[in-house]
Amino acid sequence: MRLVPKTLRTQPRKPVIGRVAGVDAVALTFDDGPSDLTAAVLTTLARHRVRATFFVVGREIPGRERLLRRAVDEGHELGNHTMTHGRARERRDTGYVEIAELNELIEAEAGVAPRVYRPPYGDVDPDEIALASELGMSPVAWNVDPRDWSSGVAPQTLRARVLESAEPGSIILLHDGPRDMRAATLAALPSLIESLRDRGLESVTVSELVARGKAIRRSMAGSA
Repeated sequence: MRLVPKTLRTQPRKPVIGRVAGVDAVALTFDDGPSDLTAAVLTTLARHRVRATFFVVGREIPGRERLLRRAVDEGHELGNHTMTHGRARERRDTGYVEIAELNELIEAEAGVAPRVYRPPYGDVDPDEIALASELGMSPVAWNVDPRDWSSGVAPQTLRARVLESAEPGSIILLHDGPRDMRAATLAALPSLIESLRDRGLESVTVSELVARGKAIRRSMAGSA
């Protein structure tokens, strides 16, 4: 099975989004779920009236389909994070299935087609980016990584790391799975959201962040 059908190799590749300059907002993103922790993350986001983007892994979905539907119902965005979360070199022969099959699964279970794609580990493969673009998705990275995946990290450390690096238009990398590794993320989330809000930074989805950036650029071009 080819990584990308030959007809897609000539498609224009969208640039990888790491930050959207000029926007007084940030995008909180959660990778590697859904997990048993995701419901608590959604509850926290609802309590603080913010929206986020969840880059989901296909193999984690069975038995947790309702979490995808809940996320969409509560205004969040679902992104594609491949079926198995393997390294790019491990997907050389299965990349098409890894991405396209997950899009179909998300649409079947949650009723929405993903608009954003994040390669696991940030491994950017040009052919995969071409495929994501053909499937209507923008490739997304991040510019703030508090390393909540590291062992033994404390909630206050995560919060400090985010606030040290966050700026208008930042895309912040967090994780909601697997549960046993992400408790600190959940504990840090309320104070982190409020601290960002105190700085005048609203938390929105990646697609909304991008849309606001485009609107600002159009406005600037129109007034030039």
